[in-house]
Amino acid sequence: MSASGRRRAAAWAMVALLLAEMLGAVLIGPTGISPSRVLTALAHPGGTSVVAEIVWQIRMPRVLGAALVGAALGLAGAIMQALLRNPLADPYLIGTSAGASLGATVAQMAAPSLGLMPAGAFVGAAGAAVLASAASRTRGGGSVTIVLVGYALSVILGALTSLLLTFDHSELVQIYFWFLGGLGSVTWSQIALLAAVVAVGLAVALAYRRELDALALGEREANYLGVAVARTRILLLLLAGLVTAVAVSAAGLIGFVGLVAPHVARWAGGAVHGRTLLLSALGGGGFLVLADTVARSLPVGEIPVGIVTAIIGGPFFIWLIVRRERGMAQ
Repeated sequence: MSASGRRRAAAWAMVALLLAEMLGAVLIGPTGISPSRVLTALAHPGGTSVVAEIVWQIRMPRVLGAALVGAALGLAGAIMQALLRNPLADPYLIGTSAGASLGATVAQMAAPSLGLMPAGAFVGAAGAAVLASAASRTRGGGSVTIVLVGYALSVILGALTSLLLTFDHSELVQIYFWFLGGLGSVTWSQIALLAAVVAVGLAVALAYRRELDALALGEREANYLGVAVARTRILLLLLAGLVTAVAVSAAGLIGFVGLVAPHVARWAGGAVHGRTLLLSALGGGGFLVLADTVARSLPVGEIPVGIVTAIIGGPFFIWLIVRRERGMAQ
């Protein structure tokens, strides 16, 4: 089989794996229901039975939410790694996680009974993305500037969050568990928003796939090839930040998805961004669906999904780095 044939086969395998994981996740739950009854409920979405309610109001929103949040983080990670030419870049590199933490903390402390943590997280994450993209507009501002600004924002916003929690412990437990990530409270309205954001984000990113291919050669080379480097960097940086903000607002802070998914995508589809972006979204969705299924199926009870992604993603990412370094040494 040719290289292009292997890449197409790998891409279709990732699609099939994601669909199989989603079906398996719907079949699994704390309430014991036979697979035949679950499949019957899936075939009749308007059903009013108890099984239909469990499938369509509890399990399906969670599974679809995991797939879409994972897809958003995978896409954002692929954009960030391409823009910065850094395989260690992730969606949170520009300070979005710290901004989301601060926004969620302020919202929960200001109005604990209104459930404003998702909205506060979005505002904080989007604000950090806007600040980072604004910094990249500075004269001569490039990849190093973005990384340094993101690091500074993370430190400053993280310190502000710690300061607030130091003065007020009343909501500490709820905020702490939000930090660890979770998909149990994802609603259908959030799923609709996530689907729209992932679709638009993927469409915009794919429209700039050639520019990303050129940027992979270096900013100077991309300029020679006619790419408006500064404008492209600002637009895609803001896009990655906003996609991440929507994902964070729905599920909290979930690490390693946007870091690992682009590596898997490049392994499966090569370095051409027309494939990498799409496969990163598929890989991120599959990774998070699997992690969430594990998180809610343990004998000890459900644990935050962020713990599972760290346990799975951490060693896997270390393996990827070691494999990459060995390849460069040969």
